[in-house]
Amino acid sequence: MRKFYQVICLALFTLVSAGCVSMDTNDEITEQWTAHSPQDAASLSELADQGVISNLTIMESSPEQFSATGPAHVLACLSSGGRWLEDYNECEFMPAEQCLEHDGVLNSCASACRHRPEANICIKMCVPVCQFR
Repeated sequence: MRKFYQVICLALFTLVSAGCVSMDTNDEITEQWTAHSPQDAASLSELADQGVISNLTIMESSPEQFSATGPAHVLACLSSGGRWLEDYNECEFMPAEQCLEHDGVLNSCASACRHRPEANICIKMCVPVCQFR
């Protein structure tokens, strides 16, 4: 009987521990960050129009400051200066540490033309990409 309780306790501990460390990449958070380029405001507005992020606030300052609500991995992409591609659920130029922290799959040398199979000519340049499920 004692062995039975030990097994039950171990199983409960495992379940509770797993719940504490798992991170759902779809968790909605609100984050504030500083612009990395002048094009940031336009791309953020487009993502807000698509419904990817919400509560977008663009503060008039130099450099611009942003605040938005959205999935943690999307905001991590944007706040690190990455470019979010909603159609492919991936972030270009996201730092490797953040990619892995948000359960992404890093391809440090993706093709710049990976989403344009019809392209006749493609630049030979690696594009770091973090892909999400």
